[in-house]
Amino acid sequence: LGKDNLWFLIETNYDNWKKPPFFDDRITPCIKCMKMKGKNQVTFESLFNVFSSRPVLNKVENARLF
Repeated sequence: LGKDNLWFLIETNYDNWKKPPFFDDRITPCIKCMKMKGKNQVTFESLFNVFSSRPVLNKVENARLF
């Protein structure tokens, strides 16, 4: 896990060592939402809200949180 997000892991189909494509950057807003929520405030509903919001929600494929 990264040094700034020790309590969550987000997975997309893009290589994590490369910058995400400008036309489909779902990971940056997802990380921002998770940091804003904070680990003590995570619920099923809050995760659902993160993953069903734009631009995290993608009609073709969604990011996965582990």
